[in-house]
Amino acid sequence: MRQMLLVFALVLAMRLPFLDHPIQGDDTFYLACAQHALIDPLHPHDFRMQAIGIEVDMRGFPHPPGNSWFLAGLLRIFGDVREVPFHAAYLPFSFGAAAAMLSLARRFSVTPLWATLLFCASPVFVVNGNSLESDVPFVCFFLGAMALWAAGVEEESRWKLAAGALAAGAATMISYQGVILTALFSLYLWRRRPAWRTAFAAALAPVAVFAAWQIWGRISSGAAPAEVLSGHFQTHGLQALPRKIHNAGALVAHLGWIVSPLAMPWPVLGGAVFAWIDTSPLFWLPFGCGLYLLARAAGGWRDFLCAWIAIFFAMAVAVFFAGSARYLLPAAAPVAILAANRIAGQRWRLAAAFGTQMALGLALAWSNQDHWRAYRDFTAAHRAAIEARRTWVDTEWGLRFYAESLGALPVQRNQPVRPGDNILSSRLGEPPAVTTGGGAPAPVSSVEVIPRLPFRLFAEGSRSAYSSGTGWRVFDISGAPADRVTLSTVVERKPARSFLRMDDPEAPTQIVTGVYQLEENAWRWTAGKAILLLKAPPAPSRLEAEFRVHDLGAGMRVRMLADGRLVAEQTYARGGQYKLGPAGTVTAQGTSTAVTLVADPPIRAPGDSRELGIVLLSVGYVDEAR
Repeated sequence: MRQMLLVFALVLAMRLPFLDHPIQGDDTFYLACAQHALIDPLHPHDFRMQAIGIEVDMRGFPHPPGNSWFLAGLLRIFGDVREVPFHAAYLPFSFGAAAAMLSLARRFSVTPLWATLLFCASPVFVVNGNSLESDVPFVCFFLGAMALWAAGVEEESRWKLAAGALAAGAATMISYQGVILTALFSLYLWRRRPAWRTAFAAALAPVAVFAAWQIWGRISSGAAPAEVLSGHFQTHGLQALPRKIHNAGALVAHLGWIVSPLAMPWPVLGGAVFAWIDTSPLFWLPFGCGLYLLARAAGGWRDFLCAWIAIFFAMAVAVFFAGSARYLLPAAAPVAILAANRIAGQRWRLAAAFGTQMALGLALAWSNQDHWRAYRDFTAAHRAAIEARRTWVDTEWGLRFYAESLGALPVQRNQPVRPGDNILSSRLGEPPAVTTGGGAPAPVSSVEVIPRLPFRLFAEGSRSAYSSGTGWRVFDISGAPADRVTLSTVVERKPARSFLRMDDPEAPTQIVTGVYQLEENAWRWTAGKAILLLKAPPAPSRLEAEFRVHDLGAGMRVRMLADGRLVAEQTYARGGQYKLGPAGTVTAQGTSTAVTLVADPPIRAPGDSRELGIVLLSVGYVDEAR
């Protein structure tokens, strides 16, 4: 009991400073699902939502609704999102995970308290326990299921076995990773009591829960959640081989940093041979530790903890499309136990490993909190401006949440915005392009996001792979700004060019709608209907559009309208590059001309969710171009 109280006191001290943590990361998506759960609790993901500029079918959300249901309950109780009570409500999940870890450590470790302390000091447990995402609730039920199952098998206790199966089912309804418990349950049972057939049937509980949820989705909404999720993978290329290789490398590094390198053998310094990938020890040192752990797991596969690590890591590489540290949180338990057992006789080393890792975890959590607080503070400071005008927010995460709470709208790809609108933008992520035909964004206010400590988990120019990104490091160190947030107002601006190439700097301000982002610095896809503004020439001139028709568009009819009047049309039997325009000259009706290009029928390209028309190179009064 004394050890349990000590562990609870540590967890409470670790969480209290972050109860006012702002909304961050994927919290926004979980909260959106929770709001829909209040309307339709049996189908909390059966709606569509804007994400990175496109409309997404949330039935394919990568997580089942367990966490969303919990948040829906909090919304019902408190009426709105309240950071402090919400984070306080998540405290029991941290306590539960720590208690389950101590129970497992007492069964598998010669020094259970130190093993539990190493688990609690894991940076991913410290940092991600301050979010409203599913990671810590999931690991609470995952470890609880393993602890109950191991006790039930060893003691031949049917009620503990049943409780473990129920906890495993709950874990599976929080994260699909829970199905791995079937493999771990079966493996533990096979090695301890291979003749207990009833227990083997109970081990199927996670798979049964997963299957039941898929069948329910298929029957009640027309598509199984996994089916929709698979479609997202294919559409966005999330399982492409280069991405998988990068994610596997990042996960190896994250695995090696679950416990402090001080708890690892000195030969892990051999990871320096991988400095050709990234010279920073923030990559090659944990990468070496991760390779050691994987080699140990492969070589000691007869040991249950080693098998746990190997099975879980293999699943993470196969399933996940981002090499995020949080995906390995359930593997932190066996890693911490193995590390504690290895240096059990060296108290100074155990204490040093725990102390350095806890200090690092808290520093990362503090920097993370500073980052998201900057978004909350910026939107609060500009509340009046956001509420007074139609405001578009072009990013995700916490900035989007706080902006939408004040009435802002998420930007779609090539969202047409009009003079007088506000645009709230971030340099992070993948902000979708907007079209400001007849206007241009003029910055009103801007702030650099600079956490007080130089640790970076998610930042502009960062090489950290902690959450996502193109880097390999477990985190990064930098004094540069993590982001810049800007509030702009679109001001009216007359079109500057009579002939517009798609790579002209004025193109974004003369595109009204239906034209996508610049590609290869030369061309842009249009949608089925595109509208662009041109400066009127001083005299009647020839109007012409140059474009390519994709091979998939064979038989497409393209029409050109000037200020609503049809001036040219042509049907193209095959793909190729063409020019379209009226035989004679066009007289502008005012100071500008609105040119509309209609591609009928539009096409859909493999791996692209957009409606596509033609590949536009230029449009304008060609006499003026000369």
